[in-house]
Amino acid sequence: MAERLDAFLAHRGFGTRSQVRDLVRRGAVTLDGVICRDNTIHLHGEKITVHGDVVERGVESATLIVHKPLGLSCSHDSQEAPLLEELYPPTLIHLNLESAGRLDRDTSGLIIVSSDGELIHALTNPRRQIFKRYRIAYSGKLSHHAIARAARGIRLANDPRPTLPARLEIHAPGEDGLGRATLHLAEGRNHQVRHMIAALGGAVVTLHRDRIGALELPLDCPAGCAREITDSERDLLFSDPADVDALNEAEAAAAAAAEEVAAAAAVPPMPAAEPRAERHLSRRMRLKMASEPKAPDPGFPAKR
Repeated sequence: MAERLDAFLAHRGFGTRSQVRDLVRRGAVTLDGVICRDNTIHLHGEKITVHGDVVERGVESATLIVHKPLGLSCSHDSQEAPLLEELYPPTLIHLNLESAGRLDRDTSGLIIVSSDGELIHALTNPRRQIFKRYRIAYSGKLSHHAIARAARGIRLANDPRPTLPARLEIHAPGEDGLGRATLHLAEGRNHQVRHMIAALGGAVVTLHRDRIGALELPLDCPAGCAREITDSERDLLFSDPADVDALNEAEAAAAAAAEEVAAAAAVPPMPAAEPRAERHLSRRMRLKMASEPKAPDPGFPAKR
């Protein structure tokens, strides 16, 4: 779709929309060598310059894996800075990148950012049943029926709709005395994890998302990292984690078996067994030698 000139320049770092419009009105912008003073004109591949410098169009689309650290907002409102978009590569500043759902300022972890609206919709549509995994540390004590209640759906405060069935795992407390739990959700209402844990008797202290679909937060993506997603990682977003886990287990088992075979091959072979006939002859020879009289010892006279 053709992009307006003011939007095009604003997305490439030439200022806010109002600043860009002033730039155009002052005659600093040319299209195919001709000064343009119309901010609303739609572009169709023209060569654009600002103050004589050619403006590169850059890539047309991008999808990023982002490891959101604590303290950043997923908003585009500069008044809520610091913002997640500050982590994006400068070469992508011209794209209209949106996050597939949001993590609040006090939540860290995996988030997908893309200029592909269809991908964003697919990842956030509850009907697609794409589960996200959240690691939780909480204070208080959860209900004895917490797991069953999460599986049935919980009616949250100020929300008439019960949550979709979710899978809750309760773990042993940490060394800090806080409870530990893992929650798998296929939807993303505002502060849903915190509201669900509150409804079950606890209070979230720390919250971290480390998986979407079957895509685990990559080890090469530390907090603050934002990089392009690979094709295989993109496929994992829409894969069943159980299938991927089963495949990983099978591959690990196969690798372990291969290591055992290699280790067995490295063990020196046992000496070959003595042929039966030779063992029999050796025994006969030993009996013969035992029955023969021994030569007298030169130091003593022979017995008469």
